[in-house]
Parts: sequence; C-alpha cells; structure tokens
Amino acid sequence: MWAGAEAELAAKASVHTPSELAAWGVALVEALDADGWCGSGRQAVRSTM
Repeated sequence: MWAGAEAELAAKASVHTPSELAAWGVALVEALDADGWCGSGRQAVRSTM
C-alpha cells in the first residue's frame, strides 16, 4: 500500500510544484493512516533537499 503511494507521489513530481506535492502527500498519508498513528500528535517533517 505505501509503496504504491510513493510511486504515485513520484509520478506527480514532474508535473506539480513542491507545495502541491507536499499538500497532496499529507492528504495521502492521512488517507492511508488507518490506525491514526501519523495524526495530529506528529510533528511536520521538513525536507532539507
């Protein structure tokens, strides 16, 4: 499931801006996070790339 999400996000990388990818990625993780572990208690991770 997560590998498919990574592939989808990678496919969008050549078409969308970094901000759009970040927003889409957050929504995707929230949708896939069945147990709520990645919820509001988790700090945002900022890329240094």
